[in-house]
Amino acid sequence: MQACYICKKAEQVKSSYGSNPFEALAQAGAFIAFKDLGSLKGAYFGNMEKPTVVINETLDEQMSKTVCAHELAHFILHRDCAVSCEGVMGETADILEREANIFAACYLIDKNEMLELLKQGYSVNEVASSLNTQEALILFLLNSLEIADAPSSTFLQ
Repeated sequence: MQACYICKKAEQVKSSYGSNPFEALAQAGAFIAFKDLGSLKGAYFGNMEKPTVVINETLDEQMSKTVCAHELAHFILHRDCAVSCEGVMGETADILEREANIFAACYLIDKNEMLELLKQGYSVNEVASSLNTQEALILFLLNSLEIADAPSSTFLQ
């Protein structure tokens, strides 16, 4: 999927369910649980009676919200392959994770506000602080939308 399509999908979900990813998941029909997952930040299980998202209870509020938006992306974008995609490794898994990261970034960040702040001369760190998000998420979005040359690695590793 192209980044522009994924961002449009994120905007549609935000328009339909609001900007809180926890509420959006619940309204869309998923169950959300918080558990100690060790080093794993979150997981989406689409093959259960009710689609379930588990978020690591040890995360701070901001990271928990980011992880929830990422798992919301799997629920919205990858629901059809939830069972067949489990255990997928390598390039396909990387693509699915990148798509979920793009969705989360677009869902959580107002792109126009971000760009306006950057045009005003704010640093990426200042933009992230102003938008109450992670600097890595801003950089990821800028790169994904080919707005700037920024690190292309996934921010949720």
